[in-house]
Amino acid sequence: SASPAHKSFRLGMDSNSPQDIVASSSNAATKSKKKVLIVHSGDAIKRIAYTENTNSIALERSIRRECNIKDESFCMFDQDGDNVVLDGKMEPCEIWITTQDDVKANASLAKKKMPTKKAPKEGDQPVLPTNEDFENCPEENAIFHVFELKALKWKQSPIKVRLIPTHFASGKFRRAHFLKISHDQETLYVAKTSIEPEEDSEIYFQDAETQVYALQYAELFNSYEPPKKVQFLEAFVIVLSDRPNSPLWAVEKFIHGSYRKHNNS
Repeated sequence: SASPAHKSFRLGMDSNSPQDIVASSSNAATKSKKKVLIVHSGDAIKRIAYTENTNSIALERSIRRECNIKDESFCMFDQDGDNVVLDGKMEPCEIWITTQDDVKANASLAKKKMPTKKAPKEGDQPVLPTNEDFENCPEENAIFHVFELKALKWKQSPIKVRLIPTHFASGKFRRAHFLKISHDQETLYVAKTSIEPEEDSEIYFQDAETQVYALQYAELFNSYEPPKKVQFLEAFVIVLSDRPNSPLWAVEKFIHGSYRKHNNS
């Protein structure tokens, strides 16, 4: 089967108690406008009807509703282990929707039936979202928090944002998503959320405040014209106030280019 155009796709944002799901689409629906996604959730099998006009958000909601999935995150792969983009125009194919917890609980099944996600190579470029991708995401109310070094206090203001539900990168502690702020459409941001849902919210503010101090020290260091200058990004915290429990996200500007990791954090 042909590999999907996008190499990274994840449904859901706040992971609480993920469960694995295996999904496949019905070949019987290929010739008609109406298609069926067959979803295997544990021992249960659900059939999700959709058409070419169904967008990815509507499909996600249908899967969550039929399979009783609330805030759990899940990934989709085809039989070759490539990430699958969920869309009404997708061709019928067998897909696997997996999460870490269920793979651990059903290790023997996972080894036999679950494809292995291909690890990105160091320096790989993420697939950047298009304007249409952002337009397909709902505009959300958020509270923008920035630490003012001169006043030594946090300043907050209301903003509106659009957040891509797909994380394009994942580290040891955080998952990274693309974000745009409504009044700053020209700037692409990265919003990071904790992999551990029970992480203390104060850590978000501590990390951002530390980065503000690091930025100041970097500017002071660079003023001495060293052979190699250093730079830190300004970091912010946003609260998605429309969502249940008002989750926090760490935000900074997206930097284009290849990345190479030099530490083991």
